[in-house]
Amino acid sequence: MSESGKIINVVSGKGGTGKTLFCSILAELLGNQGTQVLVVDLDVYVRGLTALLYFHKGEVLNILNAQEISVFDVLYNNQSLLFDKSELGIRRHRSFDILPAVNRIDQALNLDNPMLDENKFFSESLDTLINLIPLKKYDYVILDCRAGYDVLVSKIHSISDFSICVQEDDYISDVTANTLIKQLEKDNSQKPIFRIINKARNIHSFDKMGNGSTYIGRIPFDMDVMNSFGENSFWDDISKSLYKESLSEIWNRIAQKMELEPKLNFFRRSPLLNKSIEKKLGVFTLHERVMFIFGIIFTIAGFLYSDFAEAYYLISHGNPEKIISLTISLSGILIILMLYMNGFGRRK
Repeated sequence: MSESGKIINVVSGKGGTGKTLFCSILAELLGNQGTQVLVVDLDVYVRGLTALLYFHKGEVLNILNAQEISVFDVLYNNQSLLFDKSELGIRRHRSFDILPAVNRIDQALNLDNPMLDENKFFSESLDTLINLIPLKKYDYVILDCRAGYDVLVSKIHSISDFSICVQEDDYISDVTANTLIKQLEKDNSQKPIFRIINKARNIHSFDKMGNGSTYIGRIPFDMDVMNSFGENSFWDDISKSLYKESLSEIWNRIAQKMELEPKLNFFRRSPLLNKSIEKKLGVFTLHERVMFIFGIIFTIAGFLYSDFAEAYYLISHGNPEKIISLTISLSGILIILMLYMNGFGRRK
C-alpha cells in the first residue's frame, strides 16, 4: 500500500441504486482482510451511512458529541479552516470506520449561508475535509457521494484516485449513469471510472456502456440483503449472500486493473448447488429459493413414480400409492407457481 490511503469515489446517476449498501459491504470485506478503511458519508441529505451508525448505537439520535466535527460542519461551515484534526467525529463500525454526514441523525440543515462562488466554496471546503482526514492511517478512504451531478460531486471525482459508478439494470438508471459519467469525464478525463450493475434482476447486461468507462461486473439482486439492510440480522444475512460473493469478484477485478491490495478471498457454497440458477432466483429469499427447488423435485419425483394419466385412472379405483404420487406432484406444482408469482411481482 502507498504511504497515503487511496481515495475511492462512489457515485450514481440517480438515487436508490444501492450505492450506500455497496460502500458498506465493500468496507466490511476489506476491513475483514486487515485493511484500514474509512467510509465518508458525503450525502448530508439522505445520510444512509450515518443511519447505519444510528442503528449500531441503539437508535441514539446524537451520533457525535457536540464538539466533534461531521461532514456537514466542514463542507457548509464558513469557519471550517479553524477545525482541528483531533475533533473529527470518526466512529468505528464493525471492521471499518465511518465519518458521519451530520452530528444528529434527525438534524435539520441550515443552508442559508451565501455562496457567491459555489465552485470556489466547495473546492476550499472539500480540501479542508481531505486535509482533516488522517490519510496515512487508512489504506482506503471510500467517499459515499450523493446521487446525481453537481459541483461537489465533480470536485470529489477530481481529488479521488478513481470513481465507481453504481447503477441498476433498468434503462432509466442506464441513461442517468451515462449522463453522469460523460460529465465527470469532461471535468477530468484522467481519472478512471469503473461501472457496475447493482441489484441486477434481469439476466442480461448492457453491451454498450459508453463514455469510456470500464464496465467491471454485476451484482445480482438478493432479496435477503434488501430486506434486512440496517436491521440487526443484516450482517449475518449478508455473510450467506450472493451479493457479498459478487462484490468480492468485482473488487478483485478493480484491484487487478489498478494494482491494488488486498485481493478478497470469499467462498460461498450455494445451497442450490448451482450458482447460475441461484442468481436467476435472486428475487426470492434464500428460504424461497430452497422451497422452489424442492417444488421442482417433488413434481419430478411424483411424475416419475407413476404416469399422470394412469394415476387418474387408478385413483378412481382407490389405489393409495397412486393417490400419494399424484398428491406429491401437484403439491410441487403449487409450490412452484406460488413462489413464481411472488417473485414475478417483485421483479416489477
